[in-house]
Amino acid sequence: IAKIVLLGGANLISKFIIENLIDELQITITPHLLGGDYCWVSPKLNDLNTIMNQNETWVLKESTKLGNNELLIRYYKKNEL
Repeated sequence: IAKIVLLGGANLISKFIIENLIDELQITITPHLLGGDYCWVSPKLNDLNTIMNQNETWVLKESTKLGNNELLIRYYKKNEL
């Protein structure tokens, strides 16, 4: 298996981030705002900022307009480039 796509909820994605098992992030931004329990990571993950910014690990690779005012943003781990 070369790639696995995580489309689960915030708890699943948070566990993979904590274990350093994610090498690419694809985030879609839409004009619809969701908050509270509808976040892409668990609200229990208090140190997300520290995890995501260690040694400037994540690098913006691409941003693409998808239509309907949606934007796809792709980040790669610096050591995966």
